Amino acid sequence: QIFDPADELIEGASVKAPQSYRNAETDSDGVAFITGLEKNRPTDIVLDTDSLDDPFLAPSRESRSIVPRPGHVQQIDIPLSMTGEIDGTVLAKTGDGFEKPLPNVRVQLMDGTGRVVNEVRSEYDGFYYFQKVFPGTYSIRIQSGDGETPYQQEGLEGIEIESEGSMVSGKDIVLETEMVAGRESSEDAGPLSLQPAGLAAVPGAGELHDRPQK
Repeated sequence: QIFDPADELIEGASVKAPQSYRNAETDSDGVAFITGLEKNRPTDIVLDTDSLDDPFLAPSRESRSIVPRPGHVQQIDIPLSMTGEIDGTVLAKTGDGFEKPLPNVRVQLMDGTGRVVNEVRSEYDGFYYFQKVFPGTYSIRIQSGDGETPYQQEGLEGIEIESEGSMVSGKDIVLETEMVAGRESSEDAGPLSLQPAGLAAVPGAGELHDRPQK
């Protein structure tokens, strides 16, 4: 979060003051100088991430708000970090040994303190995807239903996103299912009740280029 000689300055990034309808682009020194702000009117200072050349860069700090004062120049640093991705598939293991995708399952990403930092729903084919994950150590769990205790998957802990960004794929979640009475194990079977079961976790590979940012 502090600029040092190992960091790079970003040129051509757009910084906005949305409440004042003003913006400016950073120069070769990484500085955007926004003028014409209305005095004593609070405004946010926001980086337009679409203006960044690298889509894996993201601000590692929330946007700031200022109250402009006449004759005063306020400096705000916007540190950027490389981010990574984590993906996998949620599958149901049926009684006859088949595995079928589970759609619309709540999948939660937790940081090293156990705090949920992101939540997504699995797609129609069971696929889930976390994007713009900041460097750190993470674990994944599913929430089987509103108000129920989340199930922590063994083997889906200690997922590392490196400082240069990492792409971690194949973190699959395999769960047992209890089929609705009278239903066969088929595509037209009724709703499934998730139960903790065996897990298939395949660590991903692939890394992004190392570009410390500020």
